Amino acid sequence: MRRWLFGVLLGLIVVTGVSAQSPYSAVLRIMNTGVELRRLNTEAWLATRQNAEMPFGAGDVIRINNRGRALLTFWDDQGHSAEMMVLPYSTVEIMQFEVDAGTLRLQLRFAGQAGVQLGEGVRFAAFDIETDHGHVTQAAQHFAVQANDSATRVIVAVGAAEVTGAGQIVTVASGEGVRVRDTAIQSSTALTYPMNFAKLDSALDSCAGVANSTLYPSVNIRQGPGDGYDIIGEFINGDPVEILGTTPLGDRYRVRFLSAFGWVVADGIEATCPDLPVFPYETLEQVYGVIGFTDADLRLLEPFFGLRRDDYLFYPLPTN
Repeated sequence: MRRWLFGVLLGLIVVTGVSAQSPYSAVLRIMNTGVELRRLNTEAWLATRQNAEMPFGAGDVIRINNRGRALLTFWDDQGHSAEMMVLPYSTVEIMQFEVDAGTLRLQLRFAGQAGVQLGEGVRFAAFDIETDHGHVTQAAQHFAVQANDSATRVIVAVGAAEVTGAGQIVTVASGEGVRVRDTAIQSSTALTYPMNFAKLDSALDSCAGVANSTLYPSVNIRQGPGDGYDIIGEFINGDPVEILGTTPLGDRYRVRFLSAFGWVVADGIEATCPDLPVFPYETLEQVYGVIGFTDADLRLLEPFFGLRRDDYLFYPLPTN
């Protein structure tokens, strides 16, 4: 009986906390298991359950593994909201979240990948997504951000974002993307649907080639530069190939495939690509996946990753 009463009381506390949000708390919803939460002024990481909702305020942190996913919703005092779908391999810390007379002040520390969409009527008095390589200091109506060790990337679907880094300030318009590194910001215009981050890198860096295997009708694409890595797809002979790197001996090419990267045998590709970046044979390409995607996922992510028919790597079928 005591255990049952404690469970009911705990459930009432969680529901009340979410439904009666203060102006200083967002709502965190767990879209898929694999999300851990650390509260302000604590050290312990707490596991969360799928579909749980809870307050999430300044000083709170979430970290997400290779399967997890979380939706953050930031409300103003007029009932308007901004949403952030946080993808696998990500960490988010709220540095500041305040509401004042219908405007929001939001500062996040971020690493990983996320899609952000502003609802109608949302206004920011201050906005900052801080990453290791730069800041998003103005939110577009709908945009995506990726921040990892190599760079920060921002792609805009609707509206215009402002990005700072490397001593520069740039405006990113609809259909455009930028990549921020410590020394420069590089821009790409007229990205084609779906406008994922791998496509942005390819637009900035790739060398053109054509699949042309002399022994088979197609060329296997693997997750790393060797026959021991998993096959993730194939190029049919005649397909265009976007090449972004090679191995120390030049026997494999790093290529873009859907929203990820993979590796193919160099003698299966017709190309003239001098001065390609060299990657070690131990390279394993990270493949992001949204498991058990929902309408909320598609609403925030579809401009950047398409539908499942467009990218089976990003939308894998669940496995037991």
